[in-house]
This record gives sequence, C-alpha cells and structure tokens, in this order.
Amino acid sequence: MINTFFNFLKKKKILLNYKNINKKLFHKKFNTNDIILVEFNAFHSDHLFFSYFSNVLSKKYNAKIIAFYNFKLIVSKLKDNWISKLKWFFSNFLNYNNFGIYRSFGVESFIKPNIDKNIENASSKI
Repeated sequence: MINTFFNFLKKKKILLNYKNINKKLFHKKFNTNDIILVEFNAFHSDHLFFSYFSNVLSKKYNAKIIAFYNFKLIVSKLKDNWISKLKWFFSNFLNYNNFGIYRSFGVESFIKPNIDKNIENASSKI
C-alpha cells in the first residue's frame, strides 16, 4: 500500500518535471494561420518526439501547434455520450493528463472529430 503510494508520487513528480521543462523550452505562441497538426494520443513514448519535432517545425514555419484526436473512428464510439463529452471538456479545461503534456510543449488547442446528422446521411447514401 505504501509502496504503491510512493510510486504514484514518483510518477507525478516525473510528469510535473517534464511539463515544467517543456514550458521553459517551447512556450512560444504564434499569431498566424499556419498550423502544425500533431496527433493527440496516449502513447507516452511519442510525446518526447512530438514535443521537439512540432516545435522545430513551428519555429521554422512560424506556425501554431494544434493537436488532433485521430482515434475517433478506430477506437472510440462514433457518438459521444454526455459523460465522455463532460470528461473531454474538463480534462481539456484543467490540463489533466495528456492535455497538460501537450499544452506544456505549446499545443494551443485540440480538435476532436464530431459525427453529426449530415455526415450520417452522406455515409448512408454512399
């Protein structure tokens, strides 16, 4: 029990240090229409690569970084229920978990695909 608690604290400290280092290195905002689109995922091994690569491209092309949740069609349900919408909103608002990691390396906003009636009708016709 105590060992589990200390492991939890150690992981939180590592995550906090990672976010603080990213904020010092990469926190620069651009006011252009150019966009660097980054995959928003939970693959922690990719986050380090994404942070450096997206910021190099952002500085080179003077563009802002936006994250895109691309597992909507593969893993998640097509239609979100109100609980998942609420979780997405509060996680985004509070920079919880992966939202905080992505924000720490300069991601300004997050895009999540939404399936509406027009898309459903078009897919039914096809």
